[in-house]
Amino acid sequence: MSDISTQFWGDRSDVVTSIYKLTVIVTENGEILHKSKMKISEKYGLIVVVLFVFFMFYKPIFCVLIIGTLVFYYGINYLTFLNYIKKNGIESLGEILSYESDEDGHKTPIIEFRTLKGELIKQKPYYYASTDLTIFRTYKNNINKRITVIYSEENPEKFVIKTEKDFNIGSIIFIIIVGLIFLGLSIGNLLGFLNMNIKESSLKNNYCQQPLQRI
Repeated sequence: MSDISTQFWGDRSDVVTSIYKLTVIVTENGEILHKSKMKISEKYGLIVVVLFVFFMFYKPIFCVLIIGTLVFYYGINYLTFLNYIKKNGIESLGEILSYESDEDGHKTPIIEFRTLKGELIKQKPYYYASTDLTIFRTYKNNINKRITVIYSEENPEKFVIKTEKDFNIGSIIFIIIVGLIFLGLSIGNLLGFLNMNIKESSLKNNYCQQPLQRI
């Protein structure tokens, strides 16, 4: 966290740029939104986008609050799932069929396994924290490799790789911490404890110049 703090607070003259840098750091290390498959339904996603665009022009600090809320919510959601799967999940032996790459080259395994009821599941893990290392690796040696998964009895399509359990928890805790940072900064500013001095023009330039990622 020391490196992140240094990069975040290094340029107090442009807080928006620092927030954007922190978002990039989080995305590259924890793959918070897109890489962790954190998805918002189209209905609520549209509401979030409309609110975000509105506050960009009206009160930009609310944009930081929205980001922090989303990151924190999904972090807690996935942490709750991993805790549930740890206590109530069912283990099964599966096989890695292939790896799927996203537009940035991060790879996620496609796994096939059967449940105790004989149902055949073939898809990506419900939660999988990809890192930048996956861009350069081919994973050819992992194809057809047997691997243990833990799935939910109520919904077998929600499963995780057993050996990735500790790394998954670590990445989610990192996500929650970052969400709390965003929430703390935005709430502190709204209550007058912090003066982030976010300018509307600066926020619009930073976000309009970058293509919006689908979450």
